[in-house]
Amino acid sequence: MQRIDLLDYGRFTAALAVMATHYFFSGFINHKITSIGRIDYLAEMAKYGYLGVEFFFIISGYVIFYSAQNKKASEFLVSRCMRLFPAFWCAVTITTVTAQFWGHGSLLVTFRQFFANLTMFPWYFGEPYVDGVYWTLQYEWKFYLSVYVVLLFVGARWLKRLLCLWPLYIAANQFISNDWILSNGYYSYFAAGALFAMLKEKRSLFPIAMLLLAFVICQKFSLDNAARMTLKNGTHYSPIVVFALISGMFFFFEVLDASQIRTQSLPGAGLLGAMSYPIYLIHAHFGFMAISKFSDENNRGWIYLATASFVLLMAYLIHIVIERRGVSLWRKVFANLVGRPMAWLEGILFGLRGLHMRNE
Repeated sequence: MQRIDLLDYGRFTAALAVMATHYFFSGFINHKITSIGRIDYLAEMAKYGYLGVEFFFIISGYVIFYSAQNKKASEFLVSRCMRLFPAFWCAVTITTVTAQFWGHGSLLVTFRQFFANLTMFPWYFGEPYVDGVYWTLQYEWKFYLSVYVVLLFVGARWLKRLLCLWPLYIAANQFISNDWILSNGYYSYFAAGALFAMLKEKRSLFPIAMLLLAFVICQKFSLDNAARMTLKNGTHYSPIVVFALISGMFFFFEVLDASQIRTQSLPGAGLLGAMSYPIYLIHAHFGFMAISKFSDENNRGWIYLATASFVLLMAYLIHIVIERRGVSLWRKVFANLVGRPMAWLEGILFGLRGLHMRNE
């Protein structure tokens, strides 16, 4: 996939929006920032930043559509492991070490919890996430593993067909009120991203219709979610604002598919886009601890600035040192740890298919 600078700007903006939500709103709602009171006018704006997660999900669908093309199933899985695990392991370690000094109450992190989180699936070991933002990774991995299974058994051609039909599947699940796999409303955002990518290659009627259906599902899901959060938090989320923000996301990707936008060069875009994932991973739990530890009503502006600056610095270092300079190491690690066993499985399946065809 050709890198699109505007997409990297969007990714970075979404990371900052999520960070603003946690620092100015949900950190107080969840009682994780305890040394100061919230600033009401900032909280009123920042509370909508949680929708940055939905934007990330659209990006995932958009990017994975291209990432899965012309790749074996094992190669796709290795690429996803390299993308997610190194920065994640670093962020979990930094947060856990910091919590040993600054953690208190719900911000404490045990070493059992730390080791369980290194798998990215700590609930299998009866442990909570080290950082609450990690919940989104379960959606990412379910999506990736589903793409892997499709590539493994039926190939990329069927992947396109299934991604195109995904909104129908989600709509059917909601209509009958069932709980099928990959049918949660969040997945409508993944589906929308994949459909935008398809339409970038070729515009045709059926994908356009499916994208419109995905838009309706996304709006309904997010408006219902906002209504639930209004009841839970006691803070009103405007349906008009939520509708406008979701519509803005779809408009962004529609504009993104224009040829003149795709080729537009923007300063620092590659670095900002690369930093967005580490920012997301490290900002919340660390930020809650730092703000609660050092801030009071007189210095909170400086502490907010220092905390955000340190998060950006750590995100930069994680990208440069862990992800970029360590790329050769991680390629070897995951090629042996994941690639070889999966390639062996592919070989067995390929052999079975060949035997079946000869028997026919």
